[in-house]
Amino acid sequence: MNQSRIVFDETYFHVNLKGGSTHTELIQVEGTVVAGMIEKLNQIGPQKGQGLPLKCQWFNVTKDNDFKEIEDVTGQFYQPCILDVNTKIMVQVKPILDQEYSGMPVMRETQYLPLDASISEQANKYLEQESFQVQCKLDSIHGIQYEGLQLPVDTLLTFSINTTTLFISTLSIIEEFHDYEIKIIRKTNNQIELINGNAKYHFKLQNNKERDVIYHFVKIIKGKRKVSDGQLYSQIQDYEEQIKQLKIQITQQNDEKHKLKEQQQANLTQQKKLDQQIVQQSNQLKEQQNQDKEKEKLITQLKEKMEKLEGKNQFYLQETKVLKSQLLNLESQNKKLQHEYQELQKVSNQNQDEIREMFYREKVESLRIANEKCNKENQQWQLLNEQLLKEVQDMQDQLKIAQQQRENVQNELNSFKKKYESLQQEIGQQIRERSESNISEPPIAKPEQRDDDFIEEVRRLKSTIQNLESTLKRYKQILYIKLEIQLRIRYAKGNEQQIVQEYYGYAVIIKIKANSLAETITEKDMAIDNQRIINKQLLQKIQELSK
Repeated sequence: MNQSRIVFDETYFHVNLKGGSTHTELIQVEGTVVAGMIEKLNQIGPQKGQGLPLKCQWFNVTKDNDFKEIEDVTGQFYQPCILDVNTKIMVQVKPILDQEYSGMPVMRETQYLPLDASISEQANKYLEQESFQVQCKLDSIHGIQYEGLQLPVDTLLTFSINTTTLFISTLSIIEEFHDYEIKIIRKTNNQIELINGNAKYHFKLQNNKERDVIYHFVKIIKGKRKVSDGQLYSQIQDYEEQIKQLKIQITQQNDEKHKLKEQQQANLTQQKKLDQQIVQQSNQLKEQQNQDKEKEKLITQLKEKMEKLEGKNQFYLQETKVLKSQLLNLESQNKKLQHEYQELQKVSNQNQDEIREMFYREKVESLRIANEKCNKENQQWQLLNEQLLKEVQDMQDQLKIAQQQRENVQNELNSFKKKYESLQQEIGQQIRERSESNISEPPIAKPEQRDDDFIEEVRRLKSTIQNLESTLKRYKQILYIKLEIQLRIRYAKGNEQQIVQEYYGYAVIIKIKANSLAETITEKDMAIDNQRIINKQLLQKIQELSK
């Protein structure tokens, strides 16, 4: 999510400086967020309740306002040393965040640091003793080497008024220093550097007070050695400074005289200009008086016009009051009409809802009655359908019986054909025998009895066929009735497309069954006609044989 860019400057935080009452007290700088800025700062910086990380630059400020940077110290803590006595410690800070800081560096400073009394007391005590010893650790050596010496190593330093002695017990080394310097390492605590010519010895002491006592002791004893030369030199410097101050005072007095002359000339020129201005102002006053008279005339005319306008204004005010009262009456009437209109709308909405509810009730009631009628008709049609299905099943059973009877009739016809063929064979054989032997024919039984039986059988077959045709017609009628009932039922249910499709399906099935039955009937008729022709021929031959 894109956030608007925040300009992060010194208005977002406060800087507090703690410590600095004496030169041995630790100085600490802290950054805290300004109240009301924590929500904005949380988008770019620390969470609520956390301090701001700061980048610090530390300075010594002398009484002459000279600034000297304390090198290699950039943290939020600084431990002063004896070198910082009679100076102010100033810190210049900037917050360290991901967001770029666009403000000015914030500066804080302490008071002038006084010397800790315990340091001076301890140093004076050692001066009375004229020597003292310090247990310390030698960390490094530059500019000189000792064979077999492994650093760091514990050592013993002995400071006296004349010399300083280094004793390393592990190698039994004793080193004396006469013309040497002591340097305090500010970036770390408890450390000093002893410089003797080109050799530098780096020592780590037990604490910072011990470091400051050593530096103060060495400074005092070195100062006592050069006290006479120093006094002469200081007197000469004082005289030279006095001469410089006198010269400066003389030059300042000459400059003041020159400035006084210039001011007198300037005052004369200003006096002339003032006189000219007075003349101009008197002329301007006369012109202004004339203008004031004309203005008074205009004012009187304006007052008369104002009086007339005030009369008109009062008349207009009365009219506006009347119009306001009429407007208030109209507004009240309008509110009443709006209220009545809203009430009428509510009543009309209620009436419309009631009318709709009555209409829907009547419609639901009519649909319920129609549904009940449809359900009753459906039940009646279902009962009728069941009865018709039973009748159709009975007709199907009768059709199966009629088919069985037809098969029996066919079998009888086939048997009659066989009998007829055997009879023809017997008659032909008799004729051949009679023609060959010319023997008197034995009496042949009359086929009248057989004819009667055959005719009777034919009649029975015809009646059976007629019964089958009537049964087929009745079956067709029942199927048509059943189809019509099903069409009515499904039409009542709304399945018109399915009804039409099934209607054509039933029509095709009925047509196929009717065609098959018609073919069987025609086949039977043709078989009966053929049987009749055969019977006639048989009768003719029997009659010829009987003659």
